[in-house]
Amino acid sequence: MSSTLIPPRSQPPQPQPQPQQPNLAPDGTVAKPWYKREFYVGRAVKPEEVMNFSRQLSSFLRAGVPILDSLGVVAEENASKKMQEVLADVQRRLRAGSSFGDAISSQDNVFPGYYIAVVRAAELTGRLDDALEELSGYMEREVAARRELKSALTYPVIVFILAILAVIVMSIYVLPKFKGFYTRDDWRDVVKTMVEYGAQVKDSDVDVLVDYLAKNLGKK
Repeated sequence: MSSTLIPPRSQPPQPQPQPQQPNLAPDGTVAKPWYKREFYVGRAVKPEEVMNFSRQLSSFLRAGVPILDSLGVVAEENASKKMQEVLADVQRRLRAGSSFGDAISSQDNVFPGYYIAVVRAAELTGRLDDALEELSGYMEREVAARRELKSALTYPVIVFILAILAVIVMSIYVLPKFKGFYTRDDWRDVVKTMVEYGAQVKDSDVDVLVDYLAKNLGKK
């Protein structure tokens, strides 16, 4: 017998596992996992810090210091860790060729929309130092107005909260104790008598007032 040798079937090549690509943020940097991110209520940086940053940067630019060096000095003197990260990101974007207005536009949770618009317009006119000085003055007035508003609203808010607490306490603890007191039959007559007496006093006061006005007007 002759047997035909059948060559073994070749296995298809197994696909090589691709290296996992890191999650990238919109700006091209590696995004942090959600549990490592910092969450802020409102703005990540206080308006006072942006105000001081604008005033310091304006002084350095007016003195002729390049903007990259100015940002470095301001970042070193700033005590806020988040503001230092913001300025480091702005410096990185400036080195990549972005304008100052485009660099701060990526930090819209720090710099307000009007701030970015004024900076972009000032770059076109070459008056960035003056614009930053004006922005710092505007933000200073805005911060002062917010403080006055908060101080003016503090007392009414406290009174309102205390009034709500008083109503809750009376509804839960005080009024239930008077339930049996007001359901007695003899007190119903007392309450009815008090209401009738109050109505009589009101009517008599009106009559006395009418008589008084009639007499005085008649004399005149």
